[in-house]
Amino acid sequence: MYTLKKMSIGVAIVAVCLFMAYGVYSNCCSMTAKLDCYVQTYVDQGLFSGAVLVAKDGEILLCKAYGMANLGYDVPNKIDTKFRIASISKSFTAMAIMKLQEMGLLDVQDLLTKYISDYPNGDKITIHHLLTHTSGIPNFLSSPEFSQKKSTKPHSLEQLVARFKNKPLDFNPGEKYSYCNSGYALLAYIIEKASGETYEAFLKENIFDKLKMKDSGCFDNKRIIKNMASGYTVFEDGLGNSNYFDASTLVGSGNLYSTVKDLYLLDRALYTDTLFSHQTLNKMFTPDKDNYGYGWVVYTSPYGKVIFHNGSSSGAKADFRRYVDCNFCTIVLSNFDNAPEGKIAENLVKIVFGQKPEYPKKRTSIVVNPEVYNQYVGTYKAKVENVLLAFVVTKENDKLFVQDEKDKIEFCPEAENEFFCKLMDLQVSFIKDSGKVTKLILHEGGQDIVAEKIK
Repeated sequence: MYTLKKMSIGVAIVAVCLFMAYGVYSNCCSMTAKLDCYVQTYVDQGLFSGAVLVAKDGEILLCKAYGMANLGYDVPNKIDTKFRIASISKSFTAMAIMKLQEMGLLDVQDLLTKYISDYPNGDKITIHHLLTHTSGIPNFLSSPEFSQKKSTKPHSLEQLVARFKNKPLDFNPGEKYSYCNSGYALLAYIIEKASGETYEAFLKENIFDKLKMKDSGCFDNKRIIKNMASGYTVFEDGLGNSNYFDASTLVGSGNLYSTVKDLYLLDRALYTDTLFSHQTLNKMFTPDKDNYGYGWVVYTSPYGKVIFHNGSSSGAKADFRRYVDCNFCTIVLSNFDNAPEGKIAENLVKIVFGQKPEYPKKRTSIVVNPEVYNQYVGTYKAKVENVLLAFVVTKENDKLFVQDEKDKIEFCPEAENEFFCKLMDLQVSFIKDSGKVTKLILHEGGQDIVAEKIK
């Protein structure tokens, strides 16, 4: 999923920002040191492990690996370490669809019934709807029926589609935007039907090989992939191996791996007609509803147009930002799924453009009477982008825990009503009204989620 604050700004302000940027770039060595120092602050607090690349005008300002690819064997991350890129995979799925359109093998206005004749409401859903998350098809990963147990079993694309095929639509196709992994599983299915090849083979032949992205491909649990980073997750008792899932459940939506250097090759190619005509690129990068184009988020920043996608999965975080008006990009890949990859990328941008970055705060736990925790115990609910979220606060062995639908995390006190997670950039505040706790505020990555206490 992605979260963005949509912004618009005048051309004059963009010009001023660009002028500032060119001044900052006059000392590349100094800039590299600043960028490296910033990332290291997260590494020092156990909040980041991975690789980072920052480049401007074809010149790499920072390309460095941090932390461990395998904690058990003390194997460090390297620049050629491969990381799962989670939902950045959607960008590649969309590019494969657009390549098939250029080849005359499909059209984005094709109806879904052309490829799955009996798909319910398939005569109303187009490939365009699938690409832009406007199909109304429910997201199978959000379904309680698609349990952790089911996600560990291999699935063919036909079996995966069958998981959500007969579910009623959440809304009429084209009516609104709702992020949907199901749509991208269907796009992978369409790629195979239209091309006569597997999803993996088509991407390799038409994207990876053409760009010499030799360290990118489809993740496969059974296959030995050299230089592949192991994934880690924060659990109730600390950092551990991420939960197993079968990569076949994410074909099309989140099953790819890559390196920072390979993704930089893609960045360079998308300024040219190496892969696509400029007409196709313009179509792909034209936002539909909620700033989503064809496999990319497209929005305006203080530094001009940004073409972006990020990804989050068990044991993986990824962020890929292309500031195309500035010929500038940031790539952040991590094998810690507690990594604040978005915040790191945003602040690397600030450093390059001469602004003051926000550094991670060094937090210290204080001693609090555990009896204080009793007033916070309960269930809290919030609504974010029309999605209902529930948080359960518990007290166990004189410690405070907050649990959502996936994780149960210990929070340490830094004030009587302010708590933080030691292994994640995550804090929670409890708010009182007339002496009673009425809500909590979850602070994560610069975003605040307010949840009302219901019991």
